[in-house]
Amino acid sequence: MENLNNFKIKNSQIKFLKCLLLGFLVIFGMPIVVETYNVQLNNDSYPINLSANPVNYSITPGHPYTWIDASSGIELILSDDDSAPATLPFNFTFYDGNYSEIHITTEGYLTFSFKFVKTNPLIPPSHPHHQLIIAPYWTNLQGVSGNIFVKNFSSYWVIAWENFNHDNGSFAGTFEAVLYENGDIVFNYDILNNLSSYACGLNYGDGNNYTLYNQLTSSINDFSIKFSLTNNDGGNGGNDGNGGNGGLTNNAINTFVIAVITAVVISASGGIALYFYKKNPEQFKTKLGQSKTRIKESASKLKKKLKEGSVKLKEKVSKDKNGIKTKSPKEE
Repeated sequence: MENLNNFKIKNSQIKFLKCLLLGFLVIFGMPIVVETYNVQLNNDSYPINLSANPVNYSITPGHPYTWIDASSGIELILSDDDSAPATLPFNFTFYDGNYSEIHITTEGYLTFSFKFVKTNPLIPPSHPHHQLIIAPYWTNLQGVSGNIFVKNFSSYWVIAWENFNHDNGSFAGTFEAVLYENGDIVFNYDILNNLSSYACGLNYGDGNNYTLYNQLTSSINDFSIKFSLTNNDGGNGGNDGNGGNGGLTNNAINTFVIAVITAVVISASGGIALYFYKKNPEQFKTKLGQSKTRIKESASKLKKKLKEGSVKLKEKVSKDKNGIKTKSPKEE
């Protein structure tokens, strides 16, 4: 029976220490965890702040096709795996941000966040190099094989990749992206051929909000896809081939990450406490007793301060009442 009582005492002491460690973690650790996660997520040459509830997009494959000729605009002379900035003729809304500049790459995609060119087409990773991407045909293209034309119009902006080859030399096709002042985006495909690994769609960059289309084929010509801004009410994850919107939010991701880290830290703290207890039980009990004493002393001081404050408040209220009674006859 004595051994059982000792075990209960030890167990309660360990639980008490865990509670102390949890309280410390909540007060001091959570802001650090959240900030660390946000810094990692936004590690970018163009710092962006991914919100918890960005506006997302609906997708319309088979939108009425109209090729917009941009060849009379500016031709970009780029090398392989290269990019160039372009100024938009208006502030363009993309997810929850407004942008006046965009980066054009030779790999068949546009980005508002990172000018470093990625040749591996991936949507929807949350890596900084994949944030805020518009990809009509993101694949490994031979950057010097075709022509890139940019043209400004009053209410829309056009970027066309014409007569491009894949990196292996096979013909890839001619396609363009049109950004409208109202936030709509249209992909026009004059022709695609010898289809290789690609990504087609929009990517926010938190790993959950994106719109993906995966039914491009080597026989596509005179085909259009339209993306329209819509409310973010969740979705099917965006991988069904017809496009879709990720349903989780950045806020949910933060909550999950914090919960996992909290569980790990608490488990580790409990293990460390148990280790030191087994290593030197008497010293552990002494330290624990000292901690309890300091907590009791702090609680006692706090109660005393609250009591003193309460007494002073009552005295002040009493004086104020007496002052009012004294003044009343004079006023009458």
